[in-house]
Amino acid sequence: MFSVGAWLIALIILIPLALWLWAVVDAIRSPFDSDIAKILVIVVMFWAPILGPILYFVFKERLLRLS
Repeated sequence: MFSVGAWLIALIILIPLALWLWAVVDAIRSPFDSDIAKILVIVVMFWAPILGPILYFVFKERLLRLS
């Protein structure tokens, strides 16, 4: 029904979208001490929708310790 190109485009769109959604939900549920830190993390994810979630997951422990 779908061609290989359509599946590839769907994966290229859906994988970053799923990563972004997972990161935003995780940031909302994470126990930041400061609401400002949580808001800044989410704003960065909106500004950089592909790089933001990657950076969030790489530096998550450090961010939680700082706030």
